[in-house]
Amino acid sequence: MLIKKYKNLLSTLFLFIILSVYLIPLINSVPTDSWKVQVGDSWTLELKIFTESGVFKVGDKVRTTVSKINNTETTTLGQGDCVFVIQEYFNITTGTWKKYNESLLAIYNTTNTIIEGYHTYVIDWTIACVNLTAFEKFLNSSPIALTYFSREIFTYTYWDGNLDGTGAISGDLKYELVIDPIKYVVMSFKKYEWNGTSWVCIRHWQLVEYNWTEIPGFEIFYILIGIIGLISIIIILQKRANNFR
Repeated sequence: MLIKKYKNLLSTLFLFIILSVYLIPLINSVPTDSWKVQVGDSWTLELKIFTESGVFKVGDKVRTTVSKINNTETTTLGQGDCVFVIQEYFNITTGTWKKYNESLLAIYNTTNTIIEGYHTYVIDWTIACVNLTAFEKFLNSSPIALTYFSREIFTYTYWDGNLDGTGAISGDLKYELVIDPIKYVVMSFKKYEWNGTSWVCIRHWQLVEYNWTEIPGFEIFYILIGIIGLISIIIILQKRANNFR
């Protein structure tokens, strides 16, 4: 009777696990199914190379934290699956962080019919939607889209010059974006300039820190695994005790 009692309990727990693993993500799937990031996710890019004119300096950082994801808020870009963030800028000269107000980082499947790329728009090309074809089409219509384009899974490259990947004249540009395969944020952004014989990197932002939130339901999942393991041991010990009777 004791074994039967635990078997019924195990069956109930297994059913609960299935519900927690499958139903919880479904509840949170709209509109987060358009993006890999979740509310609370945070990542930091650091400027590793910068030889252009401008206010940025090597060592400057930008930290981005996802504050809201929804598809109900109407923005200047229309209504769609939006990612809102809080961004902070670290000035290497002063050694201080400056925090900015919440802003729209990206929108997918927007009602704004003027926007190309499957109605996708990303501020500063910092994040990719789950639909990488839509992201690629967005990039192809953005200012970084140059004469030639190539893609190797999560690496997007645009350049002016020749089809073989070289530049034609001094000053030709090349951009390279590398997408993080877990959260689809841009983990590396490089801008090159052709000097007549080779490409020289003149700007490079690199992912240096990140803090990804747990997947919904996983905490419950781990707790239940521990409970099931304990009950399984009890059942085995009970069986052995009965065998020795």
